[in-house]
Amino acid sequence: MENQYFTSDELNVKNRAFLWGDSVKVSFFVRNGGLIMDEECYFFLMASMRKMRLNIPLTYTLEFFQTLFQKEIIEGKGVNNGIINFQVFRNNDGITLAKSSVSYFYEVSEMEDVLAVHKRALELDLTKEINVNNNLLSNIRVHCPENIYGAIYAQENDLDDVILLNPNKRIARTTVGNLLFWRVTLLKYQNRLKGPTFLH
Repeated sequence: MENQYFTSDELNVKNRAFLWGDSVKVSFFVRNGGLIMDEECYFFLMASMRKMRLNIPLTYTLEFFQTLFQKEIIEGKGVNNGIINFQVFRNNDGITLAKSSVSYFYEVSEMEDVLAVHKRALELDLTKEINVNNNLLSNIRVHCPENIYGAIYAQENDLDDVILLNPNKRIARTTVGNLLFWRVTLLKYQNRLKGPTFLH
């Protein structure tokens, strides 16, 4: 099924997301006809908006998003399993950027199970030509040329994804998210600043 698109207003190409990449993104997840991890996704969105000095409307509550997705996606479109890629962008209507209003846009990608493990091994490669920073803004999902470059590199080399390094040449993340390594009782994940860390 093709992706479905929704907006808070009529989209105008003169918006700051299109012209300047002035937006933040977060994914919400639908599984078995209900939202899962919605509170974590919501707080990630709010933290991202604060860091980018986006004007957060008083209506942007967790209940607002739960009701929106329940009405428009789960009940309205009958989506039982899928990912909602949600983007908030700044409008051009304020005296200053920090006082400008915001609008949103989101698309829904349906799938069998958002928590399913890939049935085949994924093929990744390490790229050393570029790296990702490890500052306050590094973990916000925004316009990111590193991700675009990495996606093109992966496509041209028949890969599923690429691993990006931080300035210290340690593993930071892939273009689509963090890496988790699981082996019996050992969980290994990467710290963007220091590199891989081990949890027992």
